[in-house]
Amino acid sequence: MGDTVQVAEANASAQRQCQKRECSASQPSLAETPYTSEAIDALGQSQQESADRVSSLNMCNQHSALYFITKSSLTPELQGQIDSLTYQGTTDSDVAARLALFPALFAELNALGGKWSALEVVFEHTMNDANGTSPALRLELLLESEILFSQSLLPAGEQTFAEGMSVPIGDVEDLLLIKANFGMDWGHGNIKSLGPHYTIFYSPDFVEEYVNVTLCCKTHGWMGIGWLSPSHTGVLMNHTDMAVAFFQDGAAVVQDRFARYIEEPLRDEVLSGQRADDLGGPNGQNDLELIPGALGTAGAAHPPHSAGGGGV
Repeated sequence: MGDTVQVAEANASAQRQCQKRECSASQPSLAETPYTSEAIDALGQSQQESADRVSSLNMCNQHSALYFITKSSLTPELQGQIDSLTYQGTTDSDVAARLALFPALFAELNALGGKWSALEVVFEHTMNDANGTSPALRLELLLESEILFSQSLLPAGEQTFAEGMSVPIGDVEDLLLIKANFGMDWGHGNIKSLGPHYTIFYSPDFVEEYVNVTLCCKTHGWMGIGWLSPSHTGVLMNHTDMAVAFFQDGAAVVQDRFARYIEEPLRDEVLSGQRADDLGGPNGQNDLELIPGALGTAGAAHPPHSAGGGGV
């Protein structure tokens, strides 16, 4: 933070912290009561805490959810089952035991008022009827060996948050928390993470000579991938065959494009007879096919753009 400065001559008692060039110019106070540097700092801290709650997980590879239930509602038998669920053994029998416990245990806990808290996309990809009478894991999308649970106690009067959620969890009674971490399996044999929120999944077919590619990232706009020959020289984007994916009017769109220079790649249809890429591929035609799959719902971004995210 910078120096403490007077906000305006008309309100000599109003002070705030200034940064850089702000310190050289007074600014009017619009509040009935003076703002102090402490109030500004508190507002900044509140904003930072909100930012910290934005999911930092690479949700292409891992999802997280948080379960809460009043501690006093648990019988010794139920607590024993929770202890078994949260035992993080790694043998096949340990994994099988956790998966077998889940449906009946959480059906009973739900009946006692327990509840999962998570982003909607987490529910969609990991559980069916999560807070209902017949909760079940979506094992077709999960790596069973990477489904892990842990438990902790949230004292009465305190609050916590599930990953990515802004609604606090808390009660006048002690709460038992069960955190679930889900490793995701999208059915591809190859995975390449290009950053904390950009992952490529791909499965090549060398007989039929095609490759299925899934791009997953957290973005407000678009995402893309390009193909180069090992002999490519110069700037990577020059003369590069590319695929660009985005959402438009509520629908997923994938386009075959070509980058001649460091500029917006042009659609192949516009370049008929004008392009020559490293691989000698189709000249001016869209040979990509959008395949709706398990990684989300057709025509929907995850998380929705209104929630501060996006993806395909």
